[in-house]
Amino acid sequence: MKNSILILSIVLFSSHAFSQERTIDWQDFTNINLNKTLLKPVKNRNFAGFKIININKFLFKVEITGKGFNLETPIPTELQTLFRLTPDEKSAITDNKKSTKAAEDIKKENEVMADIKKGIEAKPQIGENAASVNEISLVSIISELNIKCEEYYQKAAELSGKLLDLKILKVELIDIAQMDAKSDVIKKKIQVSNPIPSPVSTYKDFLVLYANVESLYDDAKDTATNESDRKRIEDASKKIEKSFETFKEENIIVLFDQLTFLHNELNNENNYIAQAPPIQMTGDFVEYKCKITPTKTNIYGAYKSPQEISFIIPNNSGAKVDFSVGPTLSLGNNAKNELYFLEESTTTGKSYLRQRDNNNAGLPGVAAMMHVYDRSATETALGLLFGVGAGFKSIDNVDLSFYLGGSLILGRNQKVMLNSGVSLQRVDRLKEKQYAVGKEYTTQDFKLDDVVEKVFKPSLFISLSYSLAKRVDN
Repeated sequence: MKNSILILSIVLFSSHAFSQERTIDWQDFTNINLNKTLLKPVKNRNFAGFKIININKFLFKVEITGKGFNLETPIPTELQTLFRLTPDEKSAITDNKKSTKAAEDIKKENEVMADIKKGIEAKPQIGENAASVNEISLVSIISELNIKCEEYYQKAAELSGKLLDLKILKVELIDIAQMDAKSDVIKKKIQVSNPIPSPVSTYKDFLVLYANVESLYDDAKDTATNESDRKRIEDASKKIEKSFETFKEENIIVLFDQLTFLHNELNNENNYIAQAPPIQMTGDFVEYKCKITPTKTNIYGAYKSPQEISFIIPNNSGAKVDFSVGPTLSLGNNAKNELYFLEESTTTGKSYLRQRDNNNAGLPGVAAMMHVYDRSATETALGLLFGVGAGFKSIDNVDLSFYLGGSLILGRNQKVMLNSGVSLQRVDRLKEKQYAVGKEYTTQDFKLDDVVEKVFKPSLFISLSYSLAKRVDN
């Protein structure tokens, strides 16, 4: 059990450490150059990645490119228009005159209906000018209509008030969404902002009351026998219908949904993090390019310049093969040719074969070398080498040679190799069974070049070589 907990803790710590390794704080942009962990190498086959925190993606468009991968986090399309509002346009958002007038029209037309009722009630109960049966029925309908219309007016006024609250809150949220600040600062602003009042139940009651009022208006029109009263009822009904259409056009439920969405998105931590695509480290490097473009949110505000970030993450593990070319110097007696000369003998036509010293410090050459090493997190690495070269006896006489040893690789892009090991050089050696030093030979037709042969001899060597690498994208 303890082992399981320990393993789980290590895994969680490792995951946390990786997530924290490559992080750019947009609000602390000046310290990016000091963020050494941003360039920390990644092991072979592991995934490289980074993220930008505390960047308001409602305000900035972020494009991150890594090895052919492209990620765009533009501002949501439906909100682009909102975030470019001028002060005058923001003021226009909070204009609630239409809904206020629509509610007042309900009240006014209810007064018209009450006036029709009052006119009928003023007629005598008996006689030629007495109210007819239809007019008496109309009074009953209008009495009920006055009650429902008053309820409808109260509900419309309440709905108009909630609509104004939502419009004001809309401007507040837009202003908050335009802040270039840390995510916790923006979230605190959201928390102190007015809560979003739900208009759903009010709007449902409003619809039900409208249906009742409209039905009563239809009954009143059908019951009215006086042409003047009928005309007034029809006009009032049309104005009631028009006021209802005004409320429908305000789309209060859609506005509420938009604000709820924006409120939730402003509280969503992911909207303040631009995550780069993870790239598997299979080569020597992973290169990231990041372009951050501010959105022009206000014509009176300064337009910030785009920012571009480019950096390379190196690989620090996995086998690597490089090739280099450079001069070599083989050292020791095995790297030198044996030199011979003829010394005259007292016997006529005879000479002694003598050996003389080779005063060369070593045998120079040029080699093409292959280096095999494990990628390093630093600017240095140790590896093995195998080389094939050419040793020069003279400019016209080139001999093949081989090299085996180790290399110290310096650099990452342009690499210099310090090499050492064992070389196999072809050098001149006496044909031992055919010739011997100090022996007397007939000098006629005797050639010194015939007394030696080329043989491979091991010797120590040193070399300085250079690897001319070129970039090849995966």
